[in-house]
Amino acid sequence: MKNLMSLSKLFLALAVIFFASSCDPDETDPIVINPSSFLESGTDLISEATTIPAGTIINVRLSATAGDNEMNTLTIRQDGVNLETSRYTVEGDEWNNPALLFDSNRSSFVLNIAITPHDSGLATYEFIVASETPGDDDITTLDITIEENVTELGLSYMGGADIFVDAGNTSLLGFNLTATQGASPLSTITVAENSAVITDITRLGFGNTDTGIIDFDSNPFFLPADDIAGFAKSVYIRPSTTPGTYNYVITLTDDAGATETATFNIIVSSPATTLTNEFIGTTLFNNAGSGFGTINLELGVNESSINNTTAHIKDTGNSGGVWDQIIEPINGTALRILSAQSSYTYSGIGSRESLIAAWDEAGGDLSLSGTIVVGSSYMARVGAADYYVFTCTAINDTGSANTQTYTFDIKQSKL
Repeated sequence: MKNLMSLSKLFLALAVIFFASSCDPDETDPIVINPSSFLESGTDLISEATTIPAGTIINVRLSATAGDNEMNTLTIRQDGVNLETSRYTVEGDEWNNPALLFDSNRSSFVLNIAITPHDSGLATYEFIVASETPGDDDITTLDITIEENVTELGLSYMGGADIFVDAGNTSLLGFNLTATQGASPLSTITVAENSAVITDITRLGFGNTDTGIIDFDSNPFFLPADDIAGFAKSVYIRPSTTPGTYNYVITLTDDAGATETATFNIIVSSPATTLTNEFIGTTLFNNAGSGFGTINLELGVNESSINNTTAHIKDTGNSGGVWDQIIEPINGTALRILSAQSSYTYSGIGSRESLIAAWDEAGGDLSLSGTIVVGSSYMARVGAADYYVFTCTAINDTGSANTQTYTFDIKQSKL
């Protein structure tokens, strides 16, 4: 009897071992390699946590390589919030934030980024490269502490060195400036064209599209009281109507007479084919709501997205109940971005030739725009001969009831 019980226990132990071994397959989940990025070190570059004087531009060189998936966007944040595009440049130009990556930049890139710093204390900057796969991203962080009680006058210009416009274009062109106070309050800004102070003050303005543009009442222009401790605003210039290259020097002066300057060129081309039309203040609604979710670029109006065969641009609506703030081309429309890297700007495009040149320079049609912010500009082509450029001038994000809207200005060239 004891022998039978021992045999039973032996068989039971062997069965447990067999079952355990059969249920423990040697399986390994596939590993997805994310993008990788880091800040390069070098002369005048910041690559690790540091303390800098107030007003010192943060110069970094971001190097990134794709993982298993191509990189799609670059996002720059300060303390978890997307950095305003007016506060930084990439390779000397203003980029959208997030910015779509194109061509070779999707597999690898090395980009020089200049950031206007925060006012004081510690802030964490993040450089995020991401693919189109959720969670497939890499974040490089940089802690910057701003020294207090540093008195150094500063003026930086965020934009390209050469801006192209068409002869006869009388639009005000905005040039983004960041000024920091030194030992004395700021006093004036002076605008000179080809080494001569501009006397026709109707050609000059100061401010931004959110708070309004102030006409110069003199040149030098005395800064408003709100700006004598520093500002991040634009100087506006109405370009010459005569073809040629015009050099501009903007001089910032404080109460003690100290000065800083910023320079750039406006290149005025010969007269060309005028644009067909311009539409100001066209509204586009969140397509998840009951409003109009598309824009007909030919007519410059918003239309319902339901069974629409005539509109050209559509809002993508919501994802997970949150407004995407993204547009897409429809009905055969081709869409491209007019980025801050372009030689052209919305306000500078005044002819069919410059619009087509900007289109050709951009390269690469988009299926989605990326996140739209104020100042985001895009181009569209309908058929073989009709071209459009449009820019976002306002966003009303109500945050409820899917009633959010964008406002666009649209320029049109049709044959």
